[in-house]
Amino acid sequence: MTRCVECGLCRTKCPVFRATMKETASPRAKGMVLNKELNDKIFYFCAMCGMHENECPYCADLQILKQREKLVKSGMVLSRSKQIVDNIKEHGHPFKA
Repeated sequence: MTRCVECGLCRTKCPVFRATMKETASPRAKGMVLNKELNDKIFYFCAMCGMHENECPYCADLQILKQREKLVKSGMVLSRSKQIVDNIKEHGHPFKA
């Protein structure tokens, strides 16, 4: 379980939230999902920059990479990611043909 208290201070530094202005893309949303012990594709919407950790007064570790690994193992993969992996397997590079 994360130490995220869902205060939202991390949102001001998150490049993905600042670009989309969508709460579902914010680190706080990821903290909410972790606190409820759910698997959700929102962990794919992260630049992995670590800015949320710098801004968080509680040093909450959202374990983004670990959460992404869980999603992949459970079969919850973005269609674009699956297409890239399939292209690499078939053509030796991420581009089709």
